[in-house]
Amino acid sequence: MHKQAVQPTACNLSFDPKSAGTMFELVKALNDGAQVLKTRSANPISLNAGCELFIAFVTLFPHDSVSFADLKTKLIRQGQQYAQDALAYRTKIAELAVGFIKDGSVILTHSYSRVVMQTLLLAHQRKRISGLWIFTLRVLFKATQSAYFKFSLPKLVLVVLGQCLE
Repeated sequence: MHKQAVQPTACNLSFDPKSAGTMFELVKALNDGAQVLKTRSANPISLNAGCELFIAFVTLFPHDSVSFADLKTKLIRQGQQYAQDALAYRTKIAELAVGFIKDGSVILTHSYSRVVMQTLLLAHQRKRISGLWIFTLRVLFKATQSAYFKFSLPKLVLVVLGQCLE
């Protein structure tokens, strides 16, 4: 499985859920695990968003559990489902978004996003894009460059901190 595809799952598997004895300890363990993951990621923005959503989900999860151990089991199961759904939603969002791109469009985007990338690939396959401008930070340049250039999108211009690379 692709490393980035594992990120949503990693948020709920970075700690030992059996060690948490209370809801407070569980949320703390999730936050600690999310912090560890963020330090290992070159671009933790989407990872951060996914972990925050999952932690919010954990704290607001309606349950009829009779014990905290039962609740943890349900939360882990729901977390795994959340990770699977997150991957499916990327495709679903791209399918919906490509409908907004008119034939012959020149697209302007910032940095790298897996959802945006999937949308651009669909639009390119459907011959809707005539050009693409990407603005990115120097820190994210290599990742952004390799992601977009490998797909040979048309008339790609990558702008990095005032530098223009065609």
